[in-house]
This record gives sequence, C-alpha cells and structure tokens, in this order.
Amino acid sequence: MKLFIKTGNRAGFSLVELIVVVGIIAALVGLATPYYGDYVNESKHSVMRANLHTLEKALMDYRSDKGDYPVTNDVGILVSGTPRYLSEFPIDPTNDAPASWGYAYTAGTGKYNLDVRYDAYRRP
Repeated sequence: MKLFIKTGNRAGFSLVELIVVVGIIAALVGLATPYYGDYVNESKHSVMRANLHTLEKALMDYRSDKGDYPVTNDVGILVSGTPRYLSEFPIDPTNDAPASWGYAYTAGTGKYNLDVRYDAYRRP
C-alpha cells in the first residue's frame, strides 16, 4: 500500500499560471473582436433582405386581390386593411424603428419602386 504524503502548501494556481491564462484569453478576444462587427452587419443585411421580400410578397398579394398596388402614401393599408397582408410593418434593423424605406407607385403603370438605404449596411 502506497501512502501519499502532502508536501508543501500547493492549493491553487500560481500567479504566473494565472497571468499566462489571462494573456491567452486576451489574445483570443483580440483576434475575434474585428470580425464581430462584420457578423453583425451581415445579419442586419440578411434581415433587411427578408423584410423586403415579405413586403414585396404583401404588395403582390394586395395587387392580386385589388387589381392594383396601393398608392404611395397608403402602404399602411397592408397592415390595417381588410384583409391584413402584414401582421405588422417590417422593422428597420439598423435602428429598430419602423422601416423608413421609400415606396413609390404611379397609378396605372403596374410597377412600383422600393427605395432602400443600403449605405447603412455597407462595410466601412
């Protein structure tokens, strides 16, 4: 039978070991931080594309039901009209406010224009 005798007072980590671990963690954080902003911008751009696709689908559904697109200043009818084509108007992912996208339609042309501020999603 072997007996283990505790020699010394070694109950934790030494200061040097802790400094090395903190240094490694700081280096990893320093390497990952520049990429974080890119991921955030890419996710906002993805949300913007999804919101535009949803708005475009709602406009097409409105046109198939009513025969024409809503007038430029009356896009809110997609949310408040009967039937409702959107449960709520899409949110602008840059500032979490109601979207400030421009919508333009000239009656009788059959074409509409969604104006989006892409500058907010470009990489610096």
